[in-house]
Amino acid sequence: MGGASVHTCTPGLLRNGIHLRTGRVRCRNMGSTIADPFQAAIDLANTYMGNSRMILRREQAIRLIAEQKTRCLSPEERESWIRDCWMINISREEYSSLSDELRKEIDDEIEPTDFSSERYTPLIIVSIILEYCGAKNEYISTELSSLLGEQVIVEGLVENMYPCPCCGYLSLPEELDDRAYDICPVCFWEYDGIEEDERYSSPNHMTLGEGKSNYQLFGVCDQQMVRCKDQYSEAKYFHRDDKR
Repeated sequence: MGGASVHTCTPGLLRNGIHLRTGRVRCRNMGSTIADPFQAAIDLANTYMGNSRMILRREQAIRLIAEQKTRCLSPEERESWIRDCWMINISREEYSSLSDELRKEIDDEIEPTDFSSERYTPLIIVSIILEYCGAKNEYISTELSSLLGEQVIVEGLVENMYPCPCCGYLSLPEELDDRAYDICPVCFWEYDGIEEDERYSSPNHMTLGEGKSNYQLFGVCDQQMVRCKDQYSEAKYFHRDDKR
């Protein structure tokens, strides 16, 4: 591109409104104890001039976003996020990086008390990272570029995801959580295994066909959830009809 310089940045790194692993809906927008890689990336970006670009691996870019969002949480949001994490299936591989002590605390359902404690920060970061499973690289690039004030190119393979039977977007994990149904972050359909339009879905209180009709009319499976709709959710995920 017209003489633009390309920089590969490796800063030494060690679900909008939906917590995909808890099955709980957050109707609010979200905005480490290790060295600050996000600030390091900003400092590095600020040294580049003209049409320079950073290239980040997908995992790095998502981690930077998650750490920044964690820092921006208000005390109330932080407490809410940590409480939601107490519903996760801690045996999932994604949480293997957490300390044994914290994982046991969650598994034993020991309620946290000091929500400001930094010991919970890695848990929040991992939970936010999971919200980007299946997200397009272009979506991640746009979000991180906005945070850094510098063009960031995101590269890497997008995770395999399962299409929501209601809206058709690839927004559900292939391995469904055995402790809670997963909720589609696009249309809010709570997936319970039903694939036939005429079948009634108990957690959604309607048939799949009714949910599809509501999505066509309101952009969500239930009109009451319109207020929680993320206007960019369709841009975040691939659709099952997309040519990839």
